[in-house]
Amino acid sequence: IGPRQAAHIHYVRQRGLAYVPWRESAVQAALQLLPTFAVMQAPIGGVHYAPSGTLRNRLDEAVDPREIVVENNVSLYAGLRILEATLRAQLQHDRALDPGDRAAIDRALALIAVMLHGGQNPDAAPTAGLLAFLREHAWRDGEFVQGGLALGPQEGNAWLPTTSPRAVDANTWGVAALGPGTIDGWFGFGAAVRNWQQLKRWGGYGEGATLWGVGYSELDGNGIDANGAYRSGILSSEWTAGAITMVRSMIAHYGRIERDEPRYAEAQRYLEELRRDEQSMLAGIQR
Repeated sequence: IGPRQAAHIHYVRQRGLAYVPWRESAVQAALQLLPTFAVMQAPIGGVHYAPSGTLRNRLDEAVDPREIVVENNVSLYAGLRILEATLRAQLQHDRALDPGDRAAIDRALALIAVMLHGGQNPDAAPTAGLLAFLREHAWRDGEFVQGGLALGPQEGNAWLPTTSPRAVDANTWGVAALGPGTIDGWFGFGAAVRNWQQLKRWGGYGEGATLWGVGYSELDGNGIDANGAYRSGILSSEWTAGAITMVRSMIAHYGRIERDEPRYAEAQRYLEELRRDEQSMLAGIQR
């Protein structure tokens, strides 16, 4: 995400081009890595956390090769969508492309489509796709789980979710990257904002009735107590910024509901809460 976003800022925003050039190193590096992510994708659609033999941060314990981390899959989803848009812009505008370049872009776009929407990966097993995984397996009881284990075909391709710790980032980045419209389309109107309300109850950091930000998980001593007041355990500046991004995406989404639409009054109530949370978290970071 980072290198391609930087390339977009440089070529499109600053230089006024309609595309990031094909030969740009950020594009070529992403294309070299794309097949690796594809072969790490499980039949249920999620991409595994790390290859077999990888050691955890403590360097004394191997990663379970069946492990899938939801936040990483949401990040990968966002990266694939950015790469997809970059490649389509090149096909449309980059006149320096030769037939071999166009064929390489077509192959990459086909692989991205399988990774996102499911199908037969030419170099690996069939997969249901990232979107199916995030909708059918990663979402549980109104929120995204931290991750879990994807068992192999001999074990029925079962999914064993990790229900604790509950991860703030899987939800803030999940809603922001997929978009509140996607979340509401999957789980009903208002599902995105209900996810945020639920997250605040176990992950919100603040004082009294004022939300200052969020932490990392439900184990931080944050959330709302029996009297309705926020606890102040651990504050993450990074994920408070992520929460602000999530809230802003919801403000844009619910702000598009027209006055004559049936959900207008409900959307206005959501917007009042979301704008208040955005401002209080901005104040919390500055404080």
